[in-house]
Amino acid sequence: MGGPTTSNRRAIRLLAAGGLISGLGDMAAITALSYVIYRQTGSAVWLGFVYVVNFGITGLLNPWAGALADRLDRRLLQIACELLSAGLFVALALVSQPLAMVLIMLAASVVGAPILLAFAAAVPNLVRPEDLSWANSLVSMAGTVGRTVGPALGGLLVAVVGGRGVFAFDAATFVVLAGATWLAKGRYVGEREGSDPEGRWSSLAGFWHIAASPILLPVVAAWTIMFFAVDIAFVADAPLAKLFGAGSLGFGLITSLWGVGAVLGALAARRLSSRAEGVALMAGTFGVTVGYALVAFARRFPMVLGGEVVAGFTDNYGGIAGTNVVQRTTPDAIRGRVFGAIGMAGMTANIPAFLLGGLLVGPLGPRGVYLLGAALALPAGLVMLSGVRALGRQPRAQLAR
Repeated sequence: MGGPTTSNRRAIRLLAAGGLISGLGDMAAITALSYVIYRQTGSAVWLGFVYVVNFGITGLLNPWAGALADRLDRRLLQIACELLSAGLFVALALVSQPLAMVLIMLAASVVGAPILLAFAAAVPNLVRPEDLSWANSLVSMAGTVGRTVGPALGGLLVAVVGGRGVFAFDAATFVVLAGATWLAKGRYVGEREGSDPEGRWSSLAGFWHIAASPILLPVVAAWTIMFFAVDIAFVADAPLAKLFGAGSLGFGLITSLWGVGAVLGALAARRLSSRAEGVALMAGTFGVTVGYALVAFARRFPMVLGGEVVAGFTDNYGGIAGTNVVQRTTPDAIRGRVFGAIGMAGMTANIPAFLLGGLLVGPLGPRGVYLLGAALALPAGLVMLSGVRALGRQPRAQLAR
């Protein structure tokens, strides 16, 4: 069955704008929490706890959060989670003990987990199939800007208003996001009856759907390898800046230029057609190989930054194409759980990648670690090719409902 006959562009724009503001607040709050806890404890172990509750625990929660997104009214679920998140960040601004702060941030991660999954599952119900690229690119661009600018904003706000002020600021951004979601009225839920053989509460339905799909199984497998490849190189960024004598500014530029490339990739994907999605998916793997190879063999620091732009551009361009494919080939009844399963697979690749990257920077050097990341993206591309071939055999303009 086809998608809606008209596109609710107002809803997408409102949610993207709210997500941008909330994303800025989130990254500012994570930066502030890291700074405050490290200043109090002087312990990198405590910093590890901060990163785990923010970036690691979400992956484990995604199947559960996806089940909620498939069982409940997605718009009301988003609003409830956004308001609860605001309350938790108010609480975070009122405590000062490291353990209490980490536990509250853990609770915020739990409460916030369904928000993005519910929205990703709802997009095909809000826009026509031919407008999926526009919608997903706009949302991706907003999120990328938030992730890129948020840490710098957090550092600035900590200096001006302190950690408590940053946490209060993040609480306010969640209220803004809840308001945007409330105003973004539309159809968030499609046809659910008769298309969920595993039962609406089964968090495993997303995994079974991926495993049974000749398109999604290789795409998700390739993405999981790419998570590992990208994150293993992430650990080498600070040593790389030191190698080139670029200092803290250079370290910040490495991350920022990846973000710039990702924003450009989102802009380029706005008019991505379904016929071009296979090419975009392949670019998302082999393009990272090219970008990381440029970094690994760079003789001057600007070449490093150029490689980051190439990698960020192709990674996000392919990611948006993949999001389109997931939305198009997944029934609405289990779409939240499919995105949850994808998120869990990717997030669980973070931990071994970070650990291995940290171990290898010494013997291989930062260039060697980046070259390893480039090499890992090659088998990901070969795995992705199987999914792209299966995608080419699927009837065009067919949206699962």
